[in-house]
Amino acid sequence: MPTLLFHHPRELGDDTLAPLMDALHHCALDSGLFEARAIKVATLPLFHTRQAGEAKPFAMLQVRLFAGRTQEQRQALSTALLATINEHLGGHMSAIVEIVETDRATFSR
Repeated sequence: MPTLLFHHPRELGDDTLAPLMDALHHCALDSGLFEARAIKVATLPLFHTRQAGEAKPFAMLQVRLFAGRTQEQRQALSTALLATINEHLGGHMSAIVEIVETDRATFSR
């Protein structure tokens, strides 16, 4: 943990996604909250996106991590990750970051 799941329009190509995934990994590592070997990053393409009833692309990063970080740590991580996404997407679409805490007692691997 953490697992960063980047939901994106299917039209985004590897030339955008590969460097973004590297940047998100480094951003999470630079937060000081995780060891490099624990960070997992993946992409999930979205089909037929809509915003306000219009066909419009957007991106979302869901960050799943074990409970125990402070609100300030989670907020700083969220802000840094969103800035990283916006740098790579160049303002071509809206993006959001959601931090989701996972209960260790119910997590299996």
